[in-house]
Amino acid sequence: MDQQTILTIPKTTTVPIGDRTRWMRRFGMVLTVIALITVMVSFAILTGMTRVVPTVSTVWLTLIVNGVLMVMLMALIGVELFGLWRAWVAGRAAARLHLRVIGVFSAVAAAPALIIAVLASVTLERGLDRWFEDRTRLIVDSAAMVGDAYLAEHSRAIRADAMAMATDVGRAKELYESEPDRFDGLMATQCRLRGLPAAFILAENGTVMTRTVIVNDWSEIQMPPPEAYARAENGEPVVLTPGQTNQVGVIIKLDGWDGLYLYATRPLDPRVLGPLRQAKEAVADYRQLDQSRFGAQLAFALIFVGVSLIFLIAAIWIGIGFANRLVSPIRRLILAADYVSKGHLAVQVPVRRKEGDLAHLAETFNTMTSELRGQRAELIAAKDQIDSRRRFTETVLAGVTAGVLGVDGEGRVTLVNRSAEQLLATREEELMGHRLFEVMPEVAQILEEALGEPDTRMHQDQISLLRAGREQTVNVRITSEVTDASGRGFVVTLDDITDLVTAQRSSAWADVARRIAHEI
Repeated sequence: MDQQTILTIPKTTTVPIGDRTRWMRRFGMVLTVIALITVMVSFAILTGMTRVVPTVSTVWLTLIVNGVLMVMLMALIGVELFGLWRAWVAGRAAARLHLRVIGVFSAVAAAPALIIAVLASVTLERGLDRWFEDRTRLIVDSAAMVGDAYLAEHSRAIRADAMAMATDVGRAKELYESEPDRFDGLMATQCRLRGLPAAFILAENGTVMTRTVIVNDWSEIQMPPPEAYARAENGEPVVLTPGQTNQVGVIIKLDGWDGLYLYATRPLDPRVLGPLRQAKEAVADYRQLDQSRFGAQLAFALIFVGVSLIFLIAAIWIGIGFANRLVSPIRRLILAADYVSKGHLAVQVPVRRKEGDLAHLAETFNTMTSELRGQRAELIAAKDQIDSRRRFTETVLAGVTAGVLGVDGEGRVTLVNRSAEQLLATREEELMGHRLFEVMPEVAQILEEALGEPDTRMHQDQISLLRAGREQTVNVRITSEVTDASGRGFVVTLDDITDLVTAQRSSAWADVARRIAHEI
């Protein structure tokens, strides 16, 4: 066997994606890890899971950082996809497979993100709808209305009592100036009559001129603020609703009393005011949430979209790396198979153990090409030997005066010597591959006997052959041969005995003539 130079496909071939520059892949993986860590930290900050307060500047900073990382990853993916598109257009090995692998990876990564996005959006919308539906809003508003109605009722009641008391006290100015003790008694009587626990005559600077408290255990009485005096300057009563205290009061200017004011107050039940304050705070929070509902949904959507995009882009980049590792050995096999398809069997692919089953496939391919090289060498040697023997046989048969035909098991002519061509007056091209009884009908009977009697090795007969206007007497001998390679075959020998028959006839007639002459 001739020695051939073995061509080994390089481990790193010119590929559309990934192997262009090793540093790009490493930079992409590092950037992917950084992006994943950043987006998880951002999510923790924005959801209040850390000590960092999610202020507006913090939110913008996280969005900018994640946006920059996202743009960088998308740029790397764009460069890779552009290279893949160019390779696919150029028809490079495994480019279509590379596209499919990346497409499947991207679809597998994108489908769960899209499904979760839809489910999360629907869930958030339905959850917020239950909080902000008309029935819930009516309940909240009703609670606020009950509290307001309670305070309004007490405010109206104390306002009416204060105005009536101011009218009665206003008539007793002379008593206030001349007999203060009797005036204090009048104030106490007015308070008991109208159910007011405390009443005061105040100067416009807040100085208490007269103090009347009929409830001894009420010590923490809240006086009106300075702005209340200005509001009551026109003579209209000013109702002071409960703030941080549990009391409601009314301040009214006494007509003709030279800047003096009547201040009447009444405590409210703290067991009622506590829930009322909580209800008001809850209503305020509820209305604020209702107003910021769209903003909350938008913020949640932005957070989710950012996280999903980062994970999606990271998955696509990881898919590109996986596709590179998967397609690279397949690409080498495709290139080697192209060489083999063109008849160059002296080719091998490198075996990399870390590629697993693909490494075993490369070993199998190398074994196959080695076996094919050996078998082709053996076939070439056998063909050369057969050609040599055929040339020798043809040379021998060319020197034989008898016609010789080779016939296979189906009766087709496979071998013709020169004597048979001359005897049958037919060229070799017209005989090869045709059935013998078609080109030589005279031997049909003996050929059928030979085909029908496989146990009989030789059949012989004498026929008359008319070719080119000349009748010949031919002795036909068919010998059967059985070989392992081609099965059953026949050797047809044609001996032209025309001259011999003519001589025998002449000799016979001469003998007959001698006998007739002898008798005469």
